[in-house]
Amino acid sequence: KKRAKKNKFLSKIPVVIMAGGEGTRLKPYTNILPKPLLPINNKAIIEHIIDKFVMHGASKFYISINIKNYIIKAFFKERNLAEKIHFLEEKKSLGTCGSLGLIKSSYVPKNFIVVNCDCISDVNFKSLFKRHIDTSSAMTLVTAKKNHKLSYGSIEADEQGFLKKINEKPYLDLSINIGMYVLNKKCLKYIPKNKVFDMNQLI
Repeated sequence: KKRAKKNKFLSKIPVVIMAGGEGTRLKPYTNILPKPLLPINNKAIIEHIIDKFVMHGASKFYISINIKNYIIKAFFKERNLAEKIHFLEEKKSLGTCGSLGLIKSSYVPKNFIVVNCDCISDVNFKSLFKRHIDTSSAMTLVTAKKNHKLSYGSIEADEQGFLKKINEKPYLDLSINIGMYVLNKKCLKYIPKNKVFDMNQLI
């Protein structure tokens, strides 16, 4: 089944999907299936992610794999997708972005996308890339607004410890990292080879 493409904005931009984690927060489901293959509306999470990018013209994907990697590889072999799928195979767990060290600089253009395997969102990729390029950024993080209501009263005190103010069950407006990034390929030189390395360390 062919997917209709809305535009070709991402036709030359590879997408790296980080799918090598253990999915510990979704146990016991991930004792059976790796997180990228868990179904949402009768479709694997990773298929939803790929479809979003394909709709904007993306056709080249790198997928980092480690835990239960034979299942993920078998899944894509069976699907026989038109998109080019390349696997970054970790010999050991390399953290949340250590597998980027397996990408040679010549494999990617100046800027490329990195996304976690559980990140399904509607992002304006054209706007995202324009912002990234206009600001000459090495990395651009995609965030979402999150409004959180605390279950407790928040206390403000002065330097002597006397009560100044109490905010009863205040709301917090936060910007949450959703796990999608645009990286300039010069970031790759900061990632050690075959060592555990997390995205927060790279940032």
